[in-house]
Amino acid sequence: TSIKASGSAGLASCATTAKSGTSMATPAVAGTAALIRQILTEGHHETFSSVGYAASSYSTSAPSGALLKALLIGSTVPLAYGYNSAGAGVTLSDFYGASSAVADSTAYALGTTGVDFTQGFGHVRLSNIFSLDGTFDTFCYEDSLAEYSTWDITFTISSADTDVAITLVWNDPPGSTYCGYYYEQGTSTDTCLVHDLDLKVYNDGTRLYSNFGAGDGDYSGQEDVYNNVEKTSIASSDLTVGDTITVTVETNGLSYADSQKFAVVVKGKVTSNNASPSLPPVPAPTPQPIPSSTPQPIPTPTTKPIPTP
Repeated sequence: TSIKASGSAGLASCATTAKSGTSMATPAVAGTAALIRQILTEGHHETFSSVGYAASSYSTSAPSGALLKALLIGSTVPLAYGYNSAGAGVTLSDFYGASSAVADSTAYALGTTGVDFTQGFGHVRLSNIFSLDGTFDTFCYEDSLAEYSTWDITFTISSADTDVAITLVWNDPPGSTYCGYYYEQGTSTDTCLVHDLDLKVYNDGTRLYSNFGAGDGDYSGQEDVYNNVEKTSIASSDLTVGDTITVTVETNGLSYADSQKFAVVVKGKVTSNNASPSLPPVPAPTPQPIPSSTPQPIPTPTTKPIPTP
């Protein structure tokens, strides 16, 4: 909305104006994160996805930042077009001067499902993680793992009309200075990850890799050893009703602590094959007492003596 709509100088109007760029995207994503947290803490997850809510396991009173981030990234869709400074539409391939990701030309074409070096996972879309029409369900999990251990859940595809997305996020401890440089130079075997978790997804026994490991480029078929976010997407065209999706989180090494907390989000038309956990009830808001006003005593006026002339 334009500032003119405030009625500045008495010229109230319904004028609007368009803005774009990271300065606009940042508050939009922050607002979306706030809405997601409100959905979880006020019990609306069950409203949008009763099946997903019943099988989920997370803190309904204080969902972790990792879970909110997993929901944000799980909601992303690729950008295929944009607008230039004049407001005219442009395709991303023209905008970036190439038809695919520059750093790894065969990783993913711009605008395709997955991740590329130019736009990351794409842009967030709240309706893509909490269905307004029951098209899909959303499953949320918070847990922790000790070193060299695994966490597993399985699902069955109940409809092949929608894609399935699985996202893993954890808050990694701070890495060392220049860690990435030394790894790339081959002088160190350690990446910037302090706690290395891996997301392993199987569709009826066939391994599916996350992030760039799912592409056809330099990292095809490889574990992601760089990022504390891993996402695997399965297109509806690759799904059949009755398929079994197995999700495994595995810890390869923990250098800072004995365990690592993490969050997993699964989105799709699936049914859980796991025992339904008992989520704590959403706490009812505590009414705040209205403070009673204490009457203030009326001061007695002081009579001043009349001075003698």
